[in-house]
Amino acid sequence: MKTVLLVTADDELRSRLLRPLGDRSVFFAETDDAAVKTLRLAEVDLIIMDATGPGRELSHFAARARELSPSAVIVGISDDATVSDYADYALLRPFAHRDLTTVLRHAEERHRLLNELAVLRSQVTPRVVAADERAGGADMPAPVLEQAL
Repeated sequence: MKTVLLVTADDELRSRLLRPLGDRSVFFAETDDAAVKTLRLAEVDLIIMDATGPGRELSHFAARARELSPSAVIVGISDDATVSDYADYALLRPFAHRDLTTVLRHAEERHRLLNELAVLRSQVTPRVVAADERAGGADMPAPVLEQAL
């Protein structure tokens, strides 16, 4: 993972999240609308959204984010366990530094596996299927197939 979008208006949380991100490129957005604008302009690998506070709807934001950046992994931060319904990973407040690093490690592994799967799928050549094979004819013995016709 090389690029991260942090969606939070909480300066303390932002600085706390920045430490374990190391040398990754980080985009900041204080609102959902600003985050959507960023997603339209830049491709991100990880989205960390603070879903705590008024006007924060992770369900709507996650749907829009998945449309704009389908390969991004979404981590939701909230004090409500329902955040896990809309995010790939959830951090429930209060969380320890160890919890944050564990979630980031899992998110990175998920992103790597999704990219690897996409590459493998792109390398597979589609198999041409004959019309009689689609109808199940390939498994039928020839005499039975002839009688059916």
